[in-house]
Amino acid sequence: MTRKYLITVASLGLFSMVMVVLDVQFMIGALTPENQNFYDLATNVLMAHTVALFAMTFMNRYVSRSNLEIVYYFFSLGAVLFSVPLYLIATEEVTNIVMGVFKPLSIFGGLGLLLGWLMVLYTGFTYKHKKHSIHNQSK
Repeated sequence: MTRKYLITVASLGLFSMVMVVLDVQFMIGALTPENQNFYDLATNVLMAHTVALFAMTFMNRYVSRSNLEIVYYFFSLGAVLFSVPLYLIATEEVTNIVMGVFKPLSIFGGLGLLLGWLMVLYTGFTYKHKKHSIHNQSK
């Protein structure tokens, strides 16, 4: 589980940084302010969820593995489905390829991210500290 998480985190983080470098080297000034906002939003959401996944990588000792797996898939797929269409739409004028058909995918990505955060919330509400459970059993 930890290996899969780390590989995913590294891949998403690497992709995010590649997009930042491309933005700095090629996109500044080439994108309209609206498209630059789409590009920046995609980068921010992708990096924020990459960091969240990294933080959750080492939580498997403390919370339900099945809950973490659900969060993993919602965050991973959600971040990709949300960010990639926004990158494609933002760069339409540079690539001259119409990508607006991918815009609905970002809705599904956003929904996946929301469901992931709801699962984190659920995990928090149902969390039982192992030390407290052992202490209460001895009474």
